[in-house]
Amino acid sequence: MPQFAIVDTHLHIFDPIRLTYPWHGTNPQLDGPFLLPDFDEHCASVDVERMVFVECGARDRVAEAQWVSQEAHADPRIQAIVASAPLEKGAAARPDLEALAELPLVHGVRRLIQDEPDDDFCVR
Repeated sequence: MPQFAIVDTHLHIFDPIRLTYPWHGTNPQLDGPFLLPDFDEHCASVDVERMVFVECGARDRVAEAQWVSQEAHADPRIQAIVASAPLEKGAAARPDLEALAELPLVHGVRRLIQDEPDDDFCVR
């Protein structure tokens, strides 16, 4: 075993029973939930001490961060959240950003662009 802490800096857990994901149903391997017990089962040989959850693209971005915050109360290995925010909306993103700022574990946001149809989406 390593003599240092293992930190998973890109944890994805998702629950399509709680949240809607646009990609759900497009890949049989991802059709069900993937929760912390599933993570533990797949990573049983590695002692992960801390985790950073990275958003999974739920339609309700704030609800996803709130849900993961609840999961972190049950499993303190989740130490931080990188949430999703509609940054392309400019000032109109403020309500989402303010709601995310209320969650102590949210330390950053990201906006995925790979599924955007516009060729110039990333330069807006």
